[in-house]
Amino acid sequence: MKSYKLGAWCALVLAASPVHAQTVVDLRTQSKSVDFSQASSTKPSRTGTTLPASCAVGETFLKTNATPGQNVYVCTAANVWSMQGNALPGITGSSGAVLSNDGTSLHWQGLGGDVSGTPSAVTVNRIGGRNVSTAPPSSGQALTWDGTQWKPQSPALNSVFGRTGTVTPQNGDYQASQVTNAVDKTTANTYTAGAKQTFVPSGSQAGLQITPAALPNTPQSGDVVIDTADSNHPKVFDGTGWVSLVPLANYSVDFTAQTTVTIPGTTHKLNTANLIVDCYDNATPAKRVEPDSVTIDPATFDVTVTFAMPQSGRIVLNASGGNAAGGGAVMTVFGRAGVVTAQSGDYDFSQIAGTIGNAQLGTGIDAAKIGAGAVTNTAFGYLANVSSDLQNQLNGKAALTHSHTAAGDVTGDLLSTTVVGLRNRPLSGAMPSGGQVLTWNAGTLQWEPQTFAGGGVGMAAQLGDLNVARTSATTLTVGANCSVATPCNVRVGGVVYSIINPATVTLSAGTGTAYLYVSVSGVLTAGHNLTLTCSAGCAAQSGITGFPLNSVPLYTWTATSGTWDATGGADSRAFLSAKALTAGTGIIAVDAGPQTTIAVDSATVPTYLTAAATLDFPSIATGACAADLTFPLAGAAPGDAVAAAWPSALEDGLIGTMRVSAANTVAVRLCNFSGDALNPASASYRGTIVRSF
Repeated sequence: MKSYKLGAWCALVLAASPVHAQTVVDLRTQSKSVDFSQASSTKPSRTGTTLPASCAVGETFLKTNATPGQNVYVCTAANVWSMQGNALPGITGSSGAVLSNDGTSLHWQGLGGDVSGTPSAVTVNRIGGRNVSTAPPSSGQALTWDGTQWKPQSPALNSVFGRTGTVTPQNGDYQASQVTNAVDKTTANTYTAGAKQTFVPSGSQAGLQITPAALPNTPQSGDVVIDTADSNHPKVFDGTGWVSLVPLANYSVDFTAQTTVTIPGTTHKLNTANLIVDCYDNATPAKRVEPDSVTIDPATFDVTVTFAMPQSGRIVLNASGGNAAGGGAVMTVFGRAGVVTAQSGDYDFSQIAGTIGNAQLGTGIDAAKIGAGAVTNTAFGYLANVSSDLQNQLNGKAALTHSHTAAGDVTGDLLSTTVVGLRNRPLSGAMPSGGQVLTWNAGTLQWEPQTFAGGGVGMAAQLGDLNVARTSATTLTVGANCSVATPCNVRVGGVVYSIINPATVTLSAGTGTAYLYVSVSGVLTAGHNLTLTCSAGCAAQSGITGFPLNSVPLYTWTATSGTWDATGGADSRAFLSAKALTAGTGIIAVDAGPQTTIAVDSATVPTYLTAAATLDFPSIATGACAADLTFPLAGAAPGDAVAAAWPSALEDGLIGTMRVSAANTVAVRLCNFSGDALNPASASYRGTIVRSF
């Protein structure tokens, strides 16, 4: 057998073949080993976007439209393609996570357990599942378990009081102040000057407590105790006796028109039943008043003072009586010290309680009969010849000894009556001025003194027109006196509007302010930020927080929690009004009698005249101008300067001008300097004239 080099063999085959046929080499049988490492390209697998319907075991296929890493398939059985590799989960939103599996599938998993963070920045938060403190350690410290977490702490002491090993107690190891609750109760402790023990109380526990007890039998000077026999008052032994440390001060309370006044012991806090009780009236200077009775509860120390008739004034409690039975000594009486003798004026008759007995009056006068008002000539005996006038006066006086207090529209005693109302309507207590008359004020719901000049209104606030009154807790009445016969007129500009019916504004909820006004169109309006309704002839406008522009203000009224405030009204009406107009830059204001004319100042603000039209010029030879075309511009006058606006698509080489060729007419001229003939397209041309005179 002859052998040939591959190159010579290929040449032989080509030379012997009369046609250009392909030579197929079967690498499987015609090569011993194949090295494609130096090949410019290789394709060991079939490729495509769809797996072939049939395949033989061992074939490979590259699916070009599959996700990279999931696009290599191997034929593992006849006509069965199997993808090589596992599908990875998506990486979006998994920054810092690591790829893990749960035995079934792959997934991205963040670090957890005793550590946190990302693989490139791991933080150890626990050791064996036990927390580690975030506190920074100091030099020489070690992680020590504190019962909750591992924490950097200094190592335990290896010596005590400078001694190592087994340390036995020695004198001087501790001072008493260094040992908690280490007080030696078997002997007294002596502290030098400056020694202190500070007790700090908390919200639930006090800092110092001395157990209350009875006073000791053998005290020493300086001893302090809490005396259980004296309402737990603190006391100190001064070497001779016990001195109370509780100051016994006075306590006073005012009262008005009362027959019984009770002052609880928890209120006056004098903590003793041995009290001196004094009563004074409201006079200047105050006079002492004798009560009908005074009782002091020995357990609660409550003080009860009663009067025979209603009294007003002040009650003073004095605890200077201390613990001595019967109270302390009276130091002064009526401002006089020492032995006090009776003087005229010490008491008024009204300050003496009880009744007068026969023994307290002169002989022959029967006090009981005088009190009953049944005195007769026979009873007087020795006054049998006294005229009946005296008897009648005595009988009349006796009949008035009982209290007859006036009520209703009047107050006071029947012999000293004050009128405080008219027909059950309150009367103001204000002092009237000369010429004033009583006038009903619907805002305060009372008769008040007000001034009327010549029978007319003296002040705008007294106008009846469109007055606003609080007629109930939830209702305001506007213009109660407005009627056809007496209309409430409001002028807005040159128009007068007549309101002939009252209106009511009813509040249902809210806290805020209502603004009552007549709008520029003459409508009675209740502007508000509340919840309310307005009756016929009135409009409710929400979202109003002030009087609108060009409105006529009437009133504001405040409300709280769904109720009109009793004194919440404020009158904004005005009998006279004016509005000043000042011309600004570019504006002219000309007054002509009652009329003001507002105009634009053409010397400052220019006038613009503008117009546009579609023009179609004919073909224009180079170097020539077309005949003028015109369009109307109202107001244009010969000589006016025209600002031209040319079409955006005007052909290159065309130059134009605009001028006012006649009244209300603008002429447009186009000239061609392009070098060739041009036929301009039909387009829109605009001219503008600016005047400032």
